[in-house]
Amino acid sequence: MCDNVVPTLAYQLALAFPSVKSEIIRTIIDDPALLSRLKSRKDQIQHLIIKHLWRIQSRSPVTFIIDALDESCSPCDAVRVAHLLAEAIRAYKDPLNAHIILASRPNLRINEAPWKVFRDIQQISLQDYDGETNRDIRHFLMHEFQRVVQTRKLSLGDVPQWPSPRQMDNLADKVGNSFLCASIAMKYISHPRKHPVSRLDAFLSSPDATADAYADLDYTYQDIIRNPDNRALIRHLINIINLAQPLPRSQLLQFFPSDYSESLDLTLEEFSSILIVSPDQPTIPIQPYHSSLFEFFANPVRCRPHYIDSTEIHKGLGHQCFIILHKLKANLCDLSDHTTMAIEDSRFWHKRDTVLYHAICLPSLGTPSIFRKLQ
Repeated sequence: MCDNVVPTLAYQLALAFPSVKSEIIRTIIDDPALLSRLKSRKDQIQHLIIKHLWRIQSRSPVTFIIDALDESCSPCDAVRVAHLLAEAIRAYKDPLNAHIILASRPNLRINEAPWKVFRDIQQISLQDYDGETNRDIRHFLMHEFQRVVQTRKLSLGDVPQWPSPRQMDNLADKVGNSFLCASIAMKYISHPRKHPVSRLDAFLSSPDATADAYADLDYTYQDIIRNPDNRALIRHLINIINLAQPLPRSQLLQFFPSDYSESLDLTLEEFSSILIVSPDQPTIPIQPYHSSLFEFFANPVRCRPHYIDSTEIHKGLGHQCFIILHKLKANLCDLSDHTTMAIEDSRFWHKRDTVLYHAICLPSLGTPSIFRKLQ
C-alpha cells in the first residue's frame, strides 16, 4: 500500500547511509506515530527523509528509485506520493541534490494535470519498438529454455533443436515487449510436474485474443486458463485472489469448506505460473504473481467468458466469513461486550481483517438468510 512507501524509503536511506541511520531511528523513537497512518505522508517525508538528507549532501546525488508504485495503490495516490516527495526536496531551505525515478505502467500519467509540478520530468518508455526490448526478451527466453533442458535433463530424441527457431519466433511474438508475459510464459512451460515440450506446444497453439492496450498480457492469461475443464478451478482461483489478504495453503483450507482440499491443490498446481506458490515454504501466503491478474479478472471484456461480478464473489467470501465467526465463537471483530470469549486460537487472529472486509460487503447484497442461519 502507499502507506508503506515513505517508511520503506526511510528504511532504505538508513541502510544505504549508515551516517544517518541512528538519526532516523532516534526520530522514530521520539515519535512512533511517524510509522502509522496517524501522520500525514507530508509529515512522514519531512521527518523521516528530508531532515536527514542534508547530512549526505557532500556525496553523490541521492536517487530514490520506486518500482511499480502504481501497483501498490491507485495511480492517483501513487502520483500524490511522488509529488509530495518532489515538493519537499524543492522546498528545503538549502538545495538538495536528489532525483526521483519512478517505474510504472504507462497509465501513471504524472505529467498531466493536476500534477504539473513535475516541470523537469523526463519520460523514458521501455515499450520501445526499435527491437532492443525484443532482443532482450529473446535472450531471456533462450536462457530459460537452456536452464529447463539442463535441470530437467530432457530427452529430446531426434529433435535437433528445442525450441525450434520457428517456435522461438512464435513465442517471442506472443509475449511481445513484456518481460512479465515472458516470465509467466516460462513459468507455465517449465512447470515441474509437466512435460515442457508439450506445454510449449499447448501455449503456442492457443488462439490470439482481440488486441487492446493489454493485449500481450491478456493473451498470456487466456492461454493459461483456456482449458474448458478448468471452470471450477478458475472459480477457486478468483476466490483466492479476491481475499482481503493472502493466506497460505493451510489457512485457505481453514477458510474454505472442508471438501476444498483436493480442488485447492489442483488449482495451485494448474495455475502455479500466475500465482506465487511455495510448496517448500507452506507458511508463505499464496497470491498473484502480478497484480495485473486481479485487474484481468475484474474486467468482463478482458477475461471473458470467466468474468464473475464482484458482488457475487464477495457474497460467497462473506458467507464463509460468517461461518468462521459462528464456529469460533470468538470476538474477531473486537466488539465491546463483556460477555465475549477471549480468543484462544491465535491462528485465527490474523483473519480478522479478512472477515471484516468481506462481511462489511454483505449488508448491501441482500443476504438475510445468512444471518438467520447464524441466529
